[in-house]
Amino acid sequence: MRFRTPERPSSACRASLSSACSCLARWSLALSALSACTSGIVTPEGMAPSEVGPGDVSPEGSTNAPAGTPAPAGRFARLTHSQWENAVRDLLRLDGPPGLSQTFPSDARTAGFPFDNHQLALEVDQVLSGAYASAAESLAARVTGDDSQLDRLLPPDTGSELERARVFITVFGERAFRRPLDPSEIDSYARLFELGKDAYDDASGFTAGIRMLLEAFLRSPFFLYRVESSTAVSGATIPLSGHELAQRLSFLLTNTIPDDELLAAARNGQLTRPDDVRQHALRLLAAPSAGDAVVGFHDQLLEFEKFENINPSPRIYPDLPESFAESVRESSRLFIEDLVLAQSGNFQALMTSNEAFVNEDLAAVYGLTGNFGSEFVKVSLPASERRGILNQVGFLAANATSINPDPIHRGVFVATRVLCQRIAAPPDGVPPLPPIENGTNREIVANHTESSPVCQACHGTVINPLGFAFENYDAAGAYRTTDNGQAVDASVAPRIDGQQLALDNSVELAEALGQSRQAHECFSSHLVEYAFGRRRERLDEPLVSALTQASLEGAPIVELLVRIAESPAFLSRSTEELP
Repeated sequence: MRFRTPERPSSACRASLSSACSCLARWSLALSALSACTSGIVTPEGMAPSEVGPGDVSPEGSTNAPAGTPAPAGRFARLTHSQWENAVRDLLRLDGPPGLSQTFPSDARTAGFPFDNHQLALEVDQVLSGAYASAAESLAARVTGDDSQLDRLLPPDTGSELERARVFITVFGERAFRRPLDPSEIDSYARLFELGKDAYDDASGFTAGIRMLLEAFLRSPFFLYRVESSTAVSGATIPLSGHELAQRLSFLLTNTIPDDELLAAARNGQLTRPDDVRQHALRLLAAPSAGDAVVGFHDQLLEFEKFENINPSPRIYPDLPESFAESVRESSRLFIEDLVLAQSGNFQALMTSNEAFVNEDLAAVYGLTGNFGSEFVKVSLPASERRGILNQVGFLAANATSINPDPIHRGVFVATRVLCQRIAAPPDGVPPLPPIENGTNREIVANHTESSPVCQACHGTVINPLGFAFENYDAAGAYRTTDNGQAVDASVAPRIDGQQLALDNSVELAEALGQSRQAHECFSSHLVEYAFGRRRERLDEPLVSALTQASLEGAPIVELLVRIAESPAFLSRSTEELP
């Protein structure tokens, strides 16, 4: 993560007095905010967590540290693009996300980290800085050009434009920065308001001043980053302020800025105890906005983005519509939202539920009869054929070629994302699978991957025993009992929880995963990584262990999120992050 020094006003910008005022004011304020933001804050490069893979823990950190001591996680983290969209929508009280992040450069993903919020990967380079600036200008012009939209943001007119602007700065600034502005900041923005009144060719006066303020707030590092500036030490930790907790809690559970009620609690000192945090966490999880964060976590963990590339061969699957991939992703989103939020389902239900959402595109693939239209409806699938998210069409079709099932990628996914097992990269020069002429898909894959001792080490013991369990499903995810004229063999004997299990098919595998301590721990570990935006560390072990046990005992997934939010590690920072 790096801050870039803002560019000086260009010669073109100095062409007129009004544009000069605009550019100079924006440049000066951005530079001032940058200095304030970085002053006394340790840069992430100085406190990077170790690079370890899923299921591993860092050797760093004393095992003798007091229980609940947080691992270093950084004192500021840039908003992800989806967080930026949601934050702008809610800050400006728009009816929907603006969609401008589509012009932003894609963020680099950290190898082995399933999520898009790894703090060390979220940098601001010259291109993104320019994109932020363009988006701020566009949004400020849009809001101030619409009286009804602007009225949603402005305080009552008191007769004094400057006084009204200062009230706006105070209230809007707290929402934008997720903390109160200090008097000097309010004064600086008030001066910027005065400069903005004559800064535009197409606007002037009070509205132009507000437009300038909106641009400045949207470009500020305090908006673009989640800043934590508390330094007071208590024991082995630095307790977070109420506003910092509100910010952490809101972005974790709703993927956006704190709502007015959460900010009021922080302002009034009503967000200082774990019980306070639990109360607001439960409130936020009951709100419609929770769907974005909860579905987003599962979306990334379960690789829903791959569903967009589902493309079974029209020659082999001529009856599949063009909207098939779109329907698959929407079905999966609805399943997660219903199971996790509406039903308060747990991890075992995620692995074993036979419910699904289908429309006319998916009903035939699932072998369902009846009248289905374009709308999705919840159905119960045959429990002997479908159990859990891994036996739904999305996972199966996304991990297949256009013609055949892909047991290799299906097995790798279960091993790495569900069981947190490490799998070495394949050696160079591995030839592609030969075409299936005689024999089944399983026989061809087994002969190709298990004939060499180099390949056997991973395929024979980890990948194939998990992937072959799904041979009852073709490349579109439909259930089948024969393959190339021969009976399907989906029997496997994977090692789970240190024991080799004899299983007949993926339905039995789903049941085994739903009861597996290893799978529950893996899921708990992913939740912790997502919550803190970094890899799992040794200091996380007490929290991961507690979540794992709660999950095994049937705790809903939302309860696991609440327990993270009320944990000492979430309520404080590491003293290692002090300057």
